[in-house]
Amino acid sequence: MGATLNIKELTNKKEQLLDQLHDNIRSWDGTIESGVSVIEGNQYIIGEIELVNKELSKTNAGAEDLSICNEKLIKVAEAFQNLTTNLEELKKILLEEKKSLGRKDEVVESYIEKRNETFFINRNV
Repeated sequence: MGATLNIKELTNKKEQLLDQLHDNIRSWDGTIESGVSVIEGNQYIIGEIELVNKELSKTNAGAEDLSICNEKLIKVAEAFQNLTTNLEELKKILLEEKKSLGRKDEVVESYIEKRNETFFINRNV
């Protein structure tokens, strides 16, 4: 009975941690800064899940015991994939904007006449 209770406690804790991960990912507001914050914030939770997984590996927990955890893990993985895909798109946009800023400098320079020759100003005229 004690081992079964321990499995139940561990799976409940893992479910709660997976829910926290999912909620954090869903809280992303679409900005790069928020995305980085979400990822950094989830590092602690992932560490906690790893500890729970180590404890679960010491038990005789079966697939049936972990089915809800696995469903939640799939949802977290999908949300995380969506987050990383969107962050990659934002990265591409920023790189394009950076390139276009560089091109603006080139355009301005092409309109400015460059003279390397010295010239004489006659003050008597």
